Amino acid sequence: RDQAVLLRYDVNTEKKVEDDLSIQLQRVYSMDYIDPRTLLLSASSRGFSDLFLYNINARQPRNLTNDYYDDLDAKFVKIGNRDGVIWSSNRPDSLVERTKMDSLPAIQNFDLFYYDLKERGNEAVRITDTPFANERQGIMIDTTNFSYLSDENGIYNRYVGHLEEYIASYEQIIELTDG
Repeated sequence: RDQAVLLRYDVNTEKKVEDDLSIQLQRVYSMDYIDPRTLLLSASSRGFSDLFLYNINARQPRNLTNDYYDDLDAKFVKIGNRDGVIWSSNRPDSLVERTKMDSLPAIQNFDLFYYDLKERGNEAVRITDTPFANERQGIMIDTTNFSYLSDENGIYNRYVGHLEEYIASYEQIIELTDG
């Protein structure tokens, strides 16, 4: 009846638990566990795919993104002591803020982005930036290396990338006093 269902299976006890997902979510594209009570979902709501943190006990989704860009292939990652999300999106910039539908649909290619779950700011980190290729299904290999699929040469190939820390901006205020 067009209602998404979450089926959890405990391999130790062979117990199945079936719950209806929130009626707010029409379709789920990817799912990953953050902890035993929280899922990371790439799902469509109101016709647009967004990222959600889903509380299993409360059956309540919370938006991480809320815009008309496509957000797919979400994976939970742990980089050092930081929890985050790597996902594919066709957004033109790294801003993660509520936007309304433009007159033209987003037709850019997919790039990989990283979003810090502890900071929860309004900006993600663009991991790849290739205007003529799609990067999809990013996964972490270890705490600094990741892998993804790219169609840069016409067919999808697996590539490996490396993450490094960087300073996004540095501000210093110098006050000069007269006298």
